Amino acid sequence: MKSTLTFLSARSGKSAMLIAMLGIAVGFSSCKNDDVEPEVISAISVVNASPTTGSLDFYINEQKVGTTSLPFGSKYDYVRAYSGSRTGKVIDSATKTTLYTKDFNLVIGKYHSLYIVKQNTEMSYALYEDDFKETGGKAQLRFINLSADAPALSLELEGDTTTFSNRVFKAATSFKNVAPKKYKLNLKNTATGTIVASVADVDLTKDNFYTVWAKGLVTTAVDKERLTLKVSKH
Repeated sequence: MKSTLTFLSARSGKSAMLIAMLGIAVGFSSCKNDDVEPEVISAISVVNASPTTGSLDFYINEQKVGTTSLPFGSKYDYVRAYSGSRTGKVIDSATKTTLYTKDFNLVIGKYHSLYIVKQNTEMSYALYEDDFKETGGKAQLRFINLSADAPALSLELEGDTTTFSNRVFKAATSFKNVAPKKYKLNLKNTATGTIVASVADVDLTKDNFYTVWAKGLVTTAVDKERLTLKVSKH
């Protein structure tokens, strides 16, 4: 089966992008048992959420995603890729050593975010379906705990009662509506209620989607690896 990776315009609306993905699928086919079958397309974004592995390259079915490497905390925006089972490969961009290879599944006509994570010595993927629904003029936000050595964490928006609570490593909340405005975001240890990281003046604008994720490690002597909050706009 062939593979295709095509960058999707960040300026396009999610609905228009989805229609474009499905429309372009008609132009692709695979040959299996001499039958020509139409292929279907998904979208995937890739994030380096592994603080201890340096810059990475990512391949889907031996085709490189992006034109530059991924430093810790950075991402490739959505690209088109064939739906179904795909093989992802992580390569150290400096040494060209393959660090991890694993299959994952892309749902037909859906958007996905794949985070490259590492807990102790074990690398893995954290893959989430990005469910872009009607916003009704609100901002939509979800929280993911991607701190490999953290306890269960909760995200709070000062001045808002929407809950994003008790997420263990790799666990995510659903996207939830929040009022579009600027917030101070507090990351808390769920068990103790202690604030472990904060970020102020986060502008969540109407009709846009955001993922806030716990980035880094609780226990580290390296400043750039320390636990913080990362806000990603989709």
